[in-house]
Amino acid sequence: MIEIANSKHYFNIRLKSLCHTDTQKGNSHNTNNDFKLGMRNLSPKSRTRDVVFVEKVCDLSRRGDVDGIIELMHQYFVDKKASPWHRIIAIISRKWEPNDKDLPEIMILVRDAVFSALGILSLSLALEESTTDILEIFCKAKSWKEGRMKVRSYCSEKVLKMIKNKQTKYLDPDSLSRDGFSFLTPELLDAELMQFKKAKPKIKNGKLLLGPLRNTRFGRELLSELEISDISIDENDPYKEEILEAYESRLVELELKEHEIIPEHTVQLTLNGSPANDDELEIGEKQSKSRELMEQESLEAFVAADKETPKKTKKASKPKPKKRSKKKRGDKN
Repeated sequence: MIEIANSKHYFNIRLKSLCHTDTQKGNSHNTNNDFKLGMRNLSPKSRTRDVVFVEKVCDLSRRGDVDGIIELMHQYFVDKKASPWHRIIAIISRKWEPNDKDLPEIMILVRDAVFSALGILSLSLALEESTTDILEIFCKAKSWKEGRMKVRSYCSEKVLKMIKNKQTKYLDPDSLSRDGFSFLTPELLDAELMQFKKAKPKIKNGKLLLGPLRNTRFGRELLSELEISDISIDENDPYKEEILEAYESRLVELELKEHEIIPEHTVQLTLNGSPANDDELEIGEKQSKSRELMEQESLEAFVAADKETPKKTKKASKPKPKKRSKKKRGDKN
């Protein structure tokens, strides 16, 4: 897993991706300053209907209430004034001061809310696109289903480009699979394996360099297991041979694993071969249940009709008269 959780560097990276593009698209305040994250109450200039909406989104995001966020996003297509997703970033920039200590928390909570509701939370850190960029794609749609589909299609194409350009640092196969992007994981794993091969520790100027290895996901996992935090060690260090042996062993293990087919995560496909989204699966389940119910009702009606129909009783057959045997002439008695 990506080893950046619970670190200031993690939040600085996120804030850079969250705020930089957002504040260059018509927002009056520059929110790309040096922020300090603090879990405090929101402190806007004035509480308006828009501010209440932002606070509600942040509260739902903080509590992890994805269903509540989805409901608000559905409401956007009914009443844009009540759910102004198309201008939520502008509201934040207008109502909160750029040096407000709570601003970074608000931006992160809103981004998490949008990405989790649209089923792309695994890309929240990896994508360079701002929250505004994602919301622009979503809000141009005519319905929740269309907006979600367009966002996910855009993100899958973006991830493919990132993999081809070897920008895989914040992409995780398991997280992608959980979000329904498991069809992208084979290419990601191939790219990560190639990066791991190229990152083999080498000796330079009397040092065994571990920096390139640490820049790969498999390398970070290996160094973490070996409890090594340095980016280089002396070539005479007794750990050198252990590191090189562990690297070679892990490389063989990964190459063998590459040829295994273990369907840990399965994706249901539509008739045209594309992954079915949640809405399509739900519709399919409803249609299946409807057919089963109709069949059950037909069977019950047939059984009931069969019970109501009186059975014809057979008339008692009269005993057939015995045939008399013809006597031959000349026979007595």
